[in-house]
Amino acid sequence: LLDRWCDGLVAHQLSYPNDRGLDGAMVCSACAYLHGRIGDTVYPFVVQWDMTGDEKYLVAARKVIGWCEANTLCSDGSYMNDLKTPWNYITVFSQIAIGKTLREFGPKLPTDFRDQLEGIYARQSRWLYACFQSPKTAAAVEVNYWGNQAEAMAEAGVKLGEPKYTAEAQKIVDTRLKKLFAADGMLMGEIVPADRKSAVRGLAAVDLGYNLE
Repeated sequence: LLDRWCDGLVAHQLSYPNDRGLDGAMVCSACAYLHGRIGDTVYPFVVQWDMTGDEKYLVAARKVIGWCEANTLCSDGSYMNDLKTPWNYITVFSQIAIGKTLREFGPKLPTDFRDQLEGIYARQSRWLYACFQSPKTAAAVEVNYWGNQAEAMAEAGVKLGEPKYTAEAQKIVDTRLKKLFAADGMLMGEIVPADRKSAVRGLAAVDLGYNLE
């Protein structure tokens, strides 16, 4: 399955070395758009490169990061969702993907690519730490972002040796996530506010996909 998916992504990846707006992008066959979240594929591409030894996957990983840095990077260091959508809380997913890549494969990566990822990871971690303490963020994002932010900060605390990141992860778990587990173990909150119940049956909002993840 990983073979098929990665090969499918590579087949949709553009190669225009002289055009930073296109090189490394992937054309969506459903809508012909260049979606900004492709940077998250750095992790599966590097997994596939490590397992198969095929350099095309490493090239693909480099290219998706290059495209994101050239096209979705905001002035504050975050990534926006895509060229039409300035929603930048998705930076948390990128940081996690890059963090996993570095944790599992860092010593195997070419030095220049590893250094690039290290720099992006540190920058994104700083932004996430500051951003998720803002009242604006608290009012805007749903529970899946808080769950991922807890993971992102916990990993960053270990990798970057920053106790404040570890403390932030624990704070999110204690103040936001623990109270959102329903009696059946499902995590509530694909809604704002996260503990809101339906008017008729009093049921919590639950996203099964996020719970499985």
